[in-house]
Amino acid sequence: MTSRRDFIRKSGLAVAAYSVMRKGTLGKVGKLAAAASGGSFKSMRPPVLKREFISEAVEEEIRKVKGGIANPELAWILENCYPNALDATVEFSMIGGRPDTFVITGDIHVMWLRGSSSQVWPYLPLAKEDPKLKTLIAGVVNRQVKCVLLDPYAEAFNFGPTGSPWDKDHTRMKPGIWERKWELDSLSFPLRLSYGYWEAAGDVSCFDADWQKAMKLTVSTFRVQQRKSGPGPYRFQRVTATPSDTLPLGGYGNPIKPVGMIAAMFRPSDDARIFLFLIPSNFFVVTALRQLSERFNNVIGDKEFAGECTSLADEVHEAIQRYPVVNYLTFGQMYAYEVDGFGDRLFMDDASTPNLLSLPYYGCVPVDDHLYQNTRSYVLSDNDTYFFKRTAGEGIGSEHVGLGKIRPLGVMMQALTSRDDEIRRCLNTLINSNAGTGFMHESFHENDPAKFTRSCFAWANTLFGGLVIKIHKEKPYLLSRSQVGFETMRNISSRKPALIFFSLIITLFLAFGNEPASAESSISVVKSIPTLDDLAGTWQNASKVLSLPAINSTQGSAQTLRDVLAVGKLSYPPITLTGSTGGLFIDGKRPCLYETRWYPYQALRKGGDGNLGIVTAVRMMYEQRGILFHVVITNNGMTARTFELGIVLSAYTSKHKSWAWQVPRDADSSSFYATKTDDGLSVLFSGPGGQMNNCFSFKEKPQTLLVNAHSGLAGWRLTLQSGESFTVNYVLTIGENKESEHELALNSARNFDTVFALVKTDWEKRWVAMFTPGNRYFSGHLPVLVTPDKYMRRMYYMSLVSLLSVYRTCFPAAPRVYVSNTPESNCTMMYFWDTREWATTLALLDPIMMKQYLTSWLSKGVNNGYAEEYLTGKLEGVWYSADDYSISMLLNDYLDVTGDTAFLSEKIGGATVLQHMDSIATHWRSLVKPGHTLADYGGTSNLLECVPTYTHEVASLNAANVWMMRRVAAIQEEMGNRKRAEGLRAMADKLLTAVLKLYVQGKGYWDCVQPDGKRVSVREVFDFTTTALTITENLSPAMREQMLHFVDAQLLTAHWMRALSWLDPAAPFSVRPDHGPIGAYCAWPAETMAAMCKFGKFGEALGFLHRCTGTTYEGPFSQSRQLIGKGYDAPVRITELGTGGAHSQTYNASNGGGFAETIIRDFFGFEPNFLTHVLVLDKQPRGFKGELLNVRQGNHVYNIISGTEGLRIFRVK
Repeated sequence: MTSRRDFIRKSGLAVAAYSVMRKGTLGKVGKLAAAASGGSFKSMRPPVLKREFISEAVEEEIRKVKGGIANPELAWILENCYPNALDATVEFSMIGGRPDTFVITGDIHVMWLRGSSSQVWPYLPLAKEDPKLKTLIAGVVNRQVKCVLLDPYAEAFNFGPTGSPWDKDHTRMKPGIWERKWELDSLSFPLRLSYGYWEAAGDVSCFDADWQKAMKLTVSTFRVQQRKSGPGPYRFQRVTATPSDTLPLGGYGNPIKPVGMIAAMFRPSDDARIFLFLIPSNFFVVTALRQLSERFNNVIGDKEFAGECTSLADEVHEAIQRYPVVNYLTFGQMYAYEVDGFGDRLFMDDASTPNLLSLPYYGCVPVDDHLYQNTRSYVLSDNDTYFFKRTAGEGIGSEHVGLGKIRPLGVMMQALTSRDDEIRRCLNTLINSNAGTGFMHESFHENDPAKFTRSCFAWANTLFGGLVIKIHKEKPYLLSRSQVGFETMRNISSRKPALIFFSLIITLFLAFGNEPASAESSISVVKSIPTLDDLAGTWQNASKVLSLPAINSTQGSAQTLRDVLAVGKLSYPPITLTGSTGGLFIDGKRPCLYETRWYPYQALRKGGDGNLGIVTAVRMMYEQRGILFHVVITNNGMTARTFELGIVLSAYTSKHKSWAWQVPRDADSSSFYATKTDDGLSVLFSGPGGQMNNCFSFKEKPQTLLVNAHSGLAGWRLTLQSGESFTVNYVLTIGENKESEHELALNSARNFDTVFALVKTDWEKRWVAMFTPGNRYFSGHLPVLVTPDKYMRRMYYMSLVSLLSVYRTCFPAAPRVYVSNTPESNCTMMYFWDTREWATTLALLDPIMMKQYLTSWLSKGVNNGYAEEYLTGKLEGVWYSADDYSISMLLNDYLDVTGDTAFLSEKIGGATVLQHMDSIATHWRSLVKPGHTLADYGGTSNLLECVPTYTHEVASLNAANVWMMRRVAAIQEEMGNRKRAEGLRAMADKLLTAVLKLYVQGKGYWDCVQPDGKRVSVREVFDFTTTALTITENLSPAMREQMLHFVDAQLLTAHWMRALSWLDPAAPFSVRPDHGPIGAYCAWPAETMAAMCKFGKFGEALGFLHRCTGTTYEGPFSQSRQLIGKGYDAPVRITELGTGGAHSQTYNASNGGGFAETIIRDFFGFEPNFLTHVLVLDKQPRGFKGELLNVRQGNHVYNIISGTEGLRIFRVK
């Protein structure tokens, strides 16, 4: 009998001989096989008659995928590797009328639970179409059940009671067991395989009494190995010179503290653990248990056991979120590999899976999870003990194979959890690692792939095949000859968008820069600005999306609907659309919507009907009232498909003079009439009296174009061959003049490709201009962030592209407006509160417009509304409690950033700006009730709207009053008004004393006072952030720590935060995602980070920033994000949910500019003060490296550098 270690030692001789043979003769390892076959690649598979099993579905899959691979060596390796498990490792039989499949690893005649599951896993997608393959995999499930029932602690089994070289191990060996190393993941793999088989084949025949017994034994074993009542029955020791082959302390392993996770003795690589809580394996168990619960609940009907599985999964998962998560080196918060519950942790990763790198592959975490991404960065760095990077490639290895050895399994997991460029690199490494054999191996030397271990390693072979097939399915352009790909938009976008964008930003920087700049320095700066495509979201499962992607232009906005094509909520102020633009139908039925994806300049959707795949893109013309529709339908089936395609055309619009919070839309659309024109290319929609006119035009004439009184229908009868596609491009223009809308639609349709591409170009021009001094679109510019911290980089630029999404140039009351919300509501207004969340950012980007806004608001009286409506130039709404604070912040930040002190003396409405500031800062005095000291801000509707207990005398806004008076006092003193300054400071001190009395000692939150004097504690974020940012120095160290603890324990979550704690008595009555317990207004996390920085907790703030980054992969910053569930790791979604369940929360919002604000002001410390001329007050180290370039203050420009020694400031102009 040959052990793995013996095999490795023996195979080393052959490897050495092979290495000598090839040294100095081959530049590329792949040339060996080619030379041996006269320049072609010969199959390395066994002859057909010697193959253990043949699946026609697998053979067809090989043929199909090979046809899309340009690299012949890669195609050759795929052909050898993908069927390898079937060719050489499966032994199928029928036992007792049931299928039974014994699966060996390839070089040892033994079945590992982990290996057998992994070797057949890539075949599961083909199980339904190949009954024999389905039966074979069912046999693996059945055989694994027998193994588990024999001994749940064993990981490797013989076909029968044939003996083992490890019979003398000090453990409870039984006949049929080959090795008894307790590996937690090994026992979990049968759960995974049976679940995957059920999902793929829809077959429940495996879930018999034995299977149920094995599953319950598995869960019982997990419970025992939580070790709450001692170490349990398992122990293991081996007489060996290899320390990693045995266990200390009598065979029970090193001690642990029971904390809810499950202990196991060995890693997936067979090596003994140091600390017994292996984090990847515990993650794997959580996923497996939840899948098991689903089957017992839905298939078996045993809800009690299903609940037990869920309960155990929750317990383990909660422990995972607590014990292995730490700030490590420069990587931020990440997972350790092993822990013991006492506080000891081991940082590394092992290529055998499940490992840390593979967590998304096994469904344990989302790939964009910030903790995972931090961990991944560590694993693939020189800081990981087993990461190697030399001439043969780079990747992780393991103790099992020794130092300097890269394991292909690790490289494959790197590719399976990555994006295009990294996937290409991984494929190249894997191709080279085959060393001319045509197969993957257990490991290869970092400098010489010919020095490999295990020439027959089926697990790696089939996983490689699965990887290539996944790439062929999802990213075929990575395998094709051209290597050119644009996400489903065929023949539409430019061929090299990134190159064009890069050229554009260099051109604009050099053209608009006020000072001469070298091309080299410009390039170094602009390379740090991500492209719009870099900032795009990822594909989202449409069934889980709460609010679908919106599209925007300088003229208006709209939102995609739950249809593959229709658009609704369209507004081009003052014009709005009633209903939708019309949907798409296949054979008279609406296709399913599968996925959506947001880009700044477009929205993509995927859907389908049977084997027909549908991909659509919608874009808004940037400076005109028009929408562009691009549709691609592909037959993904194996045979031809004949079907009828119908696109409904609908465009009922109305014009409104009066706009407010709610977007006005006419309910009745029956007065619109449709007319076919242009010989069947266009349909005109005309409203009553011909005042509203809209036009649909197609690039190519539909086969039929029907109109009735109020709508149109474009139709085609199509037959698509397998793999064939059909494209439809058309335009909708919206307006008033019949001739001009018709002309615009017809010309845009004729030149569809150009117009479609122009949308992106126009977006890119404004995007680059935001960072370009002297640009033509904004009166200022924003700093460029350069940092290796990819999370901060994404949050900064996503914050700013979110602002660009609400940028409008279509209003008569101002040439440029940044609407606070769109498209669901508020499409024409700037709220004082929402705008103050990014006050410094606005002052940097567009100071001229900021001054115009402030002048307008002061002239109209800030007590007369909460927002300006820019169609009319009127204030909307009533005086709102936060208005004074918001206007004061905006005025102050404008003065500090621009240095425009002359503005203080300008008269607006009969008073100077300074007099307005003084009046606003003391307005609170009119709100004080007799016998009270604090301002009373009224009821629920004037504060957080949805929190019924947060009313009247609140800490937040009264603390803001203290700050306002102190700031105005400083300005008054500078202007020579010392007596007024002293009076303001005296009022501030008196008010401060009353504010501090609202603090709930030891709790970290604040009371509010009702008119009858009753104090009510409210556990919400607004008091925390506002007091922290306005009266920072008046909060004692103990108060700060308590406040931080409250926020961390009750408000922060794994990926976002709650505005209100679920422990607050009002929580059940405050169910709204912006200010209640089910989510947070997008500015709240940004303000929370700012508050942490004010308290000197930069590491905590940075960690929270990193954790929030994952939310941006759905889309831009919205009015709020909703948490799905009450748990700490609750998923986060953009939401529409408003008061009373109304769909009123908006997809786009300006308050997300608060993240850029916090990065500029708090992480980089840019808090200019026009009175003291100080730019950065607090220069202590921030815990990250980065540069904020071209920061303007007054007439000067600065660079701010963050490093290990703190912040440094350099004047560059």
